[in-house]
Amino acid sequence: SKRRLIYRQIAELLEQKQIELGRRAKFWLQAGEPIRAREAFVASARQYCHMHAYREAAQAAQQALEIWKKGEQEIERLSVLEQLAYCTQVSGQVHDSIMALRELAESAVIQQDTQRLAEVQRSLAVAYGLQSTWLQYKTSRRLAAEAFIAAGMPGEAAKEWLALANRYVNDLEPQHALEAIETAIALTQHAGCEDIQARALGVKGYILSMQGKIEEAQQAVNAGINLALAGNHKEAAADVYRRLAGVYEYASQFDASIRAYETALNFCQTNGIS
Repeated sequence: SKRRLIYRQIAELLEQKQIELGRRAKFWLQAGEPIRAREAFVASARQYCHMHAYREAAQAAQQALEIWKKGEQEIERLSVLEQLAYCTQVSGQVHDSIMALRELAESAVIQQDTQRLAEVQRSLAVAYGLQSTWLQYKTSRRLAAEAFIAAGMPGEAAKEWLALANRYVNDLEPQHALEAIETAIALTQHAGCEDIQARALGVKGYILSMQGKIEEAQQAVNAGINLALAGNHKEAAADVYRRLAGVYEYASQFDASIRAYETALNFCQTNGIS
């Protein structure tokens, strides 16, 4: 009891002198004051995150969560868990980020908020991609798309289907890729997202060229280029030009492919696109 009293006195002194939050938290913990320790750890995590010291922020957030019971001030606890997921991901601790995101996805509070659930699943997909665990990546992309639809955000759902289609392309699964990109295109038409629709048309053309349907592929890509240019969506246009070059490559029309790549490069240089 005497030791705890001394720790409390030290913690109070550090608080008066505004000494570093992490040190205060440790003394509050040793003084038998877990709530005050937790508050100091949370404040420390936010301070470190603001300074872009993500590894230190993650460590402070983890220390706060270790002494935080589930269900106690659950909204705030989940907010700290989200911060932990972000800080661990950007500091390269991908496994820890996935564990935090999976806990968020399983939370009853998050599941009732479909937009928040969609964003968690999107972050999970990114984390799985960093680990090259592509099966889980595709599952999370699909779950994110479904949650965005439930939240009434078809444009965001289209982005997930577009990412999923690109993954199927990389996995050389053109039929699954085509189904995903058709879904993305339908959603962009509903949401009025011309830039995403243009990119999706470019991907559709590339997928069709993989299947040997060169004429259909060129029609889809040209439609994407026209849509992007008409709406002045410069980055989308550059992306679709690159897809056109890929279509010509699959058709073994290498001179046309080189010209398409040159057009894409010139377009990027003219419009200041990196």
